[in-house]
Amino acid sequence: MISIDLNEAQMQRQVQGLIKAFGSLPRDLAKKRMRAAIRKATKPFEPALQSNTPYLTGSLVRSIKTKIKVYDKGTHGNIAFVCGYVRGSLKKRRGQFVIAGSGSHAIIVENGSKLRRRKNGASTGVMPARRMARRTLDGMKQPILSSLANELAAALEKTAQEAGRAIP
Repeated sequence: MISIDLNEAQMQRQVQGLIKAFGSLPRDLAKKRMRAAIRKATKPFEPALQSNTPYLTGSLVRSIKTKIKVYDKGTHGNIAFVCGYVRGSLKKRRGQFVIAGSGSHAIIVENGSKLRRRKNGASTGVMPARRMARRTLDGMKQPILSSLANELAAALEKTAQEAGRAIP
């Protein structure tokens, strides 16, 4: 297993190189191993985002979801990791419609709002910017990139051994 501690730009290039190396391996096996490596490396991000999110009613914390998408078109170089707040959507449960997600106000909590006035001149107040997602991303970027490079290197070795091919 490779231990990597480089600056952010070097780590990003390292991760991109590892992802491109998966291109010479069987697509289904590479996709499965990359998704597992990314999920393992980014696992600490969701709890960190939950701890940085303000908890008034809990709906914003409950709306945090994670998704990893590996695109099939072209080579294996298109991967997206998304962790954030899910907007509310109607889901039917036990014959009744229920709002699932209910994180539609996350953008207002993240960026705040300006001072607004009603028609009669009364103030509606100001929502201060909390920047919980930005703070979490800034604090977790370096450890996640380092962990991602290590996990992808280990996954690449396992995938190459399983496929019986040499790593390019």
